[in-house]
Amino acid sequence: MAADAAADAEAQADDDQAPGLPAMECQPFEHYDYLMFMFRHEQDFQRACEVLGIKKVEVAYPGGLKKVGLGRVVDGAKATDLLMAAGKNGGGA
Repeated sequence: MAADAAADAEAQADDDQAPGLPAMECQPFEHYDYLMFMFRHEQDFQRACEVLGIKKVEVAYPGGLKKVGLGRVVDGAKATDLLMAAGKNGGGA
């Protein structure tokens, strides 16, 4: 039991030290529903990025740490609008 408590305390300390952006933490009044997509082919993933306007982004964390990656969270209403527009323009599957 003491070993479990020590491991839990160490994990909590790691979480407390993990870089993050306080402004990105969920607030008590926020509620989110999610959809996740899995792409088996790079071309399908790239097409989805094009349709949804997803581009590489750079995030600067406190302390000077920077990471670059693809932003993959898209507002649902915006995603729906973009997907509907792509379908009307012949961009659908």
